[in-house]
Amino acid sequence: MMELLIVISLIGILSGVMLNVVSSTKQKQRAEDAVKRTNIEKIVAGVEAYRSGQGYYPATAAATSTYIKWPASPGTYTYRTNSPTNTEFWVYVPMASVPNKIIKYCSNPPAGVLPKIKDCSSTATTTCTGC
Repeated sequence: MMELLIVISLIGILSGVMLNVVSSTKQKQRAEDAVKRTNIEKIVAGVEAYRSGQGYYPATAAATSTYIKWPASPGTYTYRTNSPTNTEFWVYVPMASVPNKIIKYCSNPPAGVLPKIKDCSSTATTTCTGC
């Protein structure tokens, strides 16, 4: 009887350790997504500061260099405008925790919707209103 209790307790301990190992990867991915959201908030603030100073949104991410320090992982954050008018912009980055999803901000969403950072499908990258 004592041996059975020891085996059951060992199985319980090992399964608890395995759950922590598996869930820590997911927690790390969620933390990465939280950092990406914060980075997008900072990018949006910089782009809006550019628009306040220039009267229009920058045509490229490079044009914002005096207003924004882009995250250290270039190429993962994508900035787009409705060129040539540059009256709206959107910025997005792939999510770490959910495949085929992006974190996206659109400066000019559909009528009745406030601009905000949203989770979208990865196909919602070509226009501002695609999510």
